[in-house]
Amino acid sequence: MSPSQKEGWDFAVAHAPYSLLKLIDQGVLSVWVVAEDTFRTAAQRMAQTGLLVKAANTDHPVQSPYLRIVSKQSLIMLRAAAELGFSPSGRASITLRPDGGGNNSFSNNGRPPAA
Repeated sequence: MSPSQKEGWDFAVAHAPYSLLKLIDQGVLSVWVVAEDTFRTAAQRMAQTGLLVKAANTDHPVQSPYLRIVSKQSLIMLRAAAELGFSPSGRASITLRPDGGGNNSFSNNGRPPAA
């Protein structure tokens, strides 16, 4: 993972309700993290260039290529977020442990704690 993806991972783990994430969710969380990072990067670049850019060969305005990236990554993020229970509707069908204590198995980027 890139440094910004590691930040996204840490943010998701720190802000997910306790006991929501399980080790089996590591792959789906990775998908969400990469999509969120790609989405954020493309959105920042699109903010710099605008929704329309000039075509290289004609100078006519065309849709920013970042718009397609933002759109696709947002769909991936939403799908993964729903699977992970990150949305209110996704959490509605999940029973969480009532005790807030214990170690979060995701706090080490999904790796088991060192022995």
